[in-house]
Amino acid sequence: MSMTLNLCDHLLTQARHFHELGVEARALRTFSHLARLRELPPGIAEETQFYLAELMLKQRKFAKARRHLAACLAHDDGNPECHYLMAYAHQEDRRGNRGTALEHYRRCVRLDPENALYHCDAGLFAMSQGETEEGLYWLRRAAELAAEDVEMLGDIVNGLQDQGYDDEARDIARTAMFHNSRDTRFRRLWTDLRFREVHRRQQQMDTRRVVKQAEREGRVALPFLKMTVQTPNGRKIVRQDGPSHTPSPHLLQFARLSGRKHA
Repeated sequence: MSMTLNLCDHLLTQARHFHELGVEARALRTFSHLARLRELPPGIAEETQFYLAELMLKQRKFAKARRHLAACLAHDDGNPECHYLMAYAHQEDRRGNRGTALEHYRRCVRLDPENALYHCDAGLFAMSQGETEEGLYWLRRAAELAAEDVEMLGDIVNGLQDQGYDDEARDIARTAMFHNSRDTRFRRLWTDLRFREVHRRQQQMDTRRVVKQAEREGRVALPFLKMTVQTPNGRKIVRQDGPSHTPSPHLLQFARLSGRKHA
């Protein structure tokens, strides 16, 4: 038994080392070898499955990632990061289940209510699926928790604008600029918001001008049709004047995730 534990500890240390160095092929090979060992201690088994899921997500092998995450959750169903990654694995996979993704987002924000990242991505996804009330709540909470994270606030503001919640977006950007008045990044956040508003109004005015001109000349002007997106629950979301702002989920910045230390 002690020899098995020593082997497990050795392989785990080696796999972590490769992972930290970014040598992903070696890390994957070592974690896979570790996963094939019988009677792994629960803590090592959970960590192994988690790292394998991360590596599969980086390769966009979502189905495999979900299998590893399911194994990880079997060891600890109260792991918020695991629920977060499971939500992403469904969200980004065209064969994934959007309803399941939303349920995992709900679990991760419930388990870690102080995590701005979880609330931001959960809110943006919920809004895209027509779950407006829930999405707004999560995005407002994310804005409170990430009051000094201009990148995340930018995603929140743009997401709200794309869904037509201009007043809400304006309030968040104005508050952020007020509390960080000496930081040019937050002033730029406000400037970008105003630019998008002006650009949208200009497009609307141009469309009306073209239609009126066509009517005067007896021509038929066909307005630009806004695209609607059918969600799994049957709701339709009307896209705004341009493609919806769909920032890559923050978890793609795996440095944030991989920087943590497992027990």
